[in-house]
Amino acid sequence: MKVAPGVGHIEVRDIPEPEPGPGQVKIRVRAAGLCGTDLHIYKDEFRSWPPVVLGHEVAGEIAELGEGVAGLAPGLRVTTETYFSYCGECRYCRAGQINLCPERRSIGSAVNGGF
Repeated sequence: MKVAPGVGHIEVRDIPEPEPGPGQVKIRVRAAGLCGTDLHIYKDEFRSWPPVVLGHEVAGEIAELGEGVAGLAPGLRVTTETYFSYCGECRYCRAGQINLCPERRSIGSAVNGGF
């Protein structure tokens, strides 16, 4: 996996493969896009929480289901929603603008992404 351990530094590092938690799925990544956000994280122009695996533009298929996941199955083609979490209570969330939530955390900057 490609990891950004700190500002201006990206390296390939072997890290343990994650297991899906409750309500989560593990995706076998088939494609991941490198975009401007990844470059901004590298240049410390976008908030991130290193060390973190970059890559928020991900597509693949479900490899494993976490506890409590229903209606999905291994092999199903999926893509990710960029936002991993948000408050759900601020004026932006209430207006459906979760991208503006000050508490939002994204895949590839706050939690490990798909690279």
